[in-house]
Amino acid sequence: MRVVLLQAPEQRRKMYKKGAGFTRDAVECFSLDMIKPHDKAKNPQAMFCEKCPKADWTKYQKTRNSDDVPECLPYWHLYLVERSTQMPYLLDVTGVSVTEFRNQMQGPFARVAQMMAANIKAENKKITQENSADPATQKALRPMPNVFDISFEVYVVEPSEGSANQNFSLGFKNFAPVGEDARAEFGQMFIDYVNSRRSGNAQQEEEEAEATAEQVVTAPASAPASQPQPQGVVLPPTGANITGAPVSDIVI
Repeated sequence: MRVVLLQAPEQRRKMYKKGAGFTRDAVECFSLDMIKPHDKAKNPQAMFCEKCPKADWTKYQKTRNSDDVPECLPYWHLYLVERSTQMPYLLDVTGVSVTEFRNQMQGPFARVAQMMAANIKAENKKITQENSADPATQKALRPMPNVFDISFEVYVVEPSEGSANQNFSLGFKNFAPVGEDARAEFGQMFIDYVNSRRSGNAQQEEEEAEATAEQVVTAPASAPASQPQPQGVVLPPTGANITGAPVSDIVI
């Protein structure tokens, strides 16, 4: 499906009870800020994530054995809206999909954002010159690109035939600027979300979803060769309203 980011991706972490699967009852500990376990975590493993033995990669870095991958693993949490239906979604990008997501955000997404920013700077320079030449007619400068100014496709990657790994993963492609007309379609959604954030409802809904949502897709438990990554899960859609953030705020 073709989607638009409505907020900069957030890195989080979660730990499931070993051997219990990916269900709400199996979530032992989780963090929304990568600093400390959330107050609603059922069984916090440490005061701070940085010092938690369940998140320590030291043993794996020595052995490179998938059995030594820590139980608590990071993932990327996304706020999305599907372009054709304008339905908002919460999506957790995890497992082997994490590397693909990071590569696509640092590559194609960043290049589209840089191209858009360069074009807007050129237009604003021209507008500034025209405003100086004719003080009676002042045109507004165009805003710099936001995360929701770029759309892309999220799709499922099937396992290779004959591969020992028979798990599905996520792919991301076809990054492109969102047109002005399409961008305006999201305006009311942003306003609704801002009002919800001010009332505290959006944050509460988000925490409840993180603590209780069933996981519907699982990915390999083994870590890829490139660098440590989490097991894969995808959250089902929610009705939460979402807001945007500047492209410059994204650090992947």
